[in-house]
Amino acid sequence: MAERPQTQPMPPKSRFARLLRVLDRFAPPVMLVAFLIVAVRELLPPPRPKKPKAQIAAPIPQLPGTVRLSIPTAVSPALTRISLYRGGDYAESAPGVPLRDLRAELLTEMPLPPGVYVAMVRYRGETVGGDAFQVQPGQDTAFELPLKEMAAVEYRAGLEAANGDIARRADIARFQRTVKLDPSHVNARLQLAADALARGDRKGAHSQLATVRKLEPKNRHAQRIARLLGGGRSS
Repeated sequence: MAERPQTQPMPPKSRFARLLRVLDRFAPPVMLVAFLIVAVRELLPPPRPKKPKAQIAAPIPQLPGTVRLSIPTAVSPALTRISLYRGGDYAESAPGVPLRDLRAELLTEMPLPPGVYVAMVRYRGETVGGDAFQVQPGQDTAFELPLKEMAAVEYRAGLEAANGDIARRADIARFQRTVKLDPSHVNARLQLAADALARGDRKGAHSQLATVRKLEPKNRHAQRIARLLGGGRSS
């Protein structure tokens, strides 16, 4: 009995083409389209997995800082006003309070957002200076008042109060406050020396002149007062 020749298996592409011819003859068009979509998906490489998007962490809110302000006893807090600026406009505290024309002692109680500030100080209604400082999160920042400039304002107020009469006590109190704010203020010490001489307080006059000698050894006004005290020329 003769052996039947063995049939060779059809290659995949041939089987796929034959299947397409069968489907083209017998299958409805809708099924043919569906089959083609499935076949194309099988032939295409698998899609690459998508990388997860990096999550952006929410910014951590910074703690407010505070200002440490040393106010000498000679300074009148009611006459000292401070305004803070930031970005060309009045700054605000952490609760949102405008920092404009504040009394000096109130500034130390205000929590401030971190950043750079510019402070303008007014004393007795006059602008006496300003300075920039940086507030760090959760820290105290030191700020110093312009004491020399404030002393100059105090001295001018003493001259206005005296009105040419240095024996008035209102102006002497201001001259005393001047030297407390600025111990090197020569003119205020001369005013105090002249007042002590007028009251017969020779010890007080000599004390003021001794300080003036250290600051300005050749001050002519001090030499004149020294001669009135009987001490000759101060040298």
